Amino acid sequence: MKSLGAPASPPTSSWERWHPPGHLRTTRLQDKGVARLIECADAALANLIANDSRTRPYCLPAGDRWLAVPADAETRFRIALRKVGYSLARA
Repeated sequence: MKSLGAPASPPTSSWERWHPPGHLRTTRLQDKGVARLIECADAALANLIANDSRTRPYCLPAGDRWLAVPADAETRFRIALRKVGYSLARA
């Protein structure tokens, strides 16, 4: 029996879901600039710093023991880090 409604759109294949057309792929990634990668002694310390209200705005977790600090937030991160009770030597 033939449907009289609007034609159904074909289901999205898993290939199309994971491999969108080129014009969509270029908008799915964004370069946010340079960041400093900080290695912490252990995961607990990384978690403490990443979640402290003073440092959280300036860093992102980057694995179990790592933090990423955007270059434009490095000075503010260092100031906040001192308020938490830690310091970071200059590289």
